[in-house]
Amino acid sequence: MRLIAAFIIGLMLSACGERLADDVCQEKDDLSLFMCESSKHNFKGPRADNLLAFYVSGEHKGRAVPNLAETLLEIAGSSSRIDIGGIDSMETRNVVLAAIENLIGEGVNLNNVQIMYLGPASHKDVISASLRKLGAKILYVDYEQ
Repeated sequence: MRLIAAFIIGLMLSACGERLADDVCQEKDDLSLFMCESSKHNFKGPRADNLLAFYVSGEHKGRAVPNLAETLLEIAGSSSRIDIGGIDSMETRNVVLAAIENLIGEGVNLNNVQIMYLGPASHKDVISASLRKLGAKILYVDYEQ
């Protein structure tokens, strides 16, 4: 995974989930606040095998859409969870919607993928509906930095 328009963070939480929440929740930068909040929420049912996060930082934003689309394509068909959020809620919304449109055009199916989206309540309906078009399980967390 690469660090370009967004921080794509692979989290191996199976052994360090408690430690992650304790450590990251002590920090006050935007990325740590996002990671802290996402660590507080879980999907019902079996835990995903792969845990990832995609954080739209605003840097190199021209690569955010293809990076997210590529990441979702890579985890399609796997038991994965990806937490998505970003500094600017409208920019993050636009990145996610554009990436989803790219994947819908390719016929991608995210049936085994859990997607937690952290964003304002005003984006819930459009984000949730778009992600459901790909078959993903959605957990929308009302969150504003």
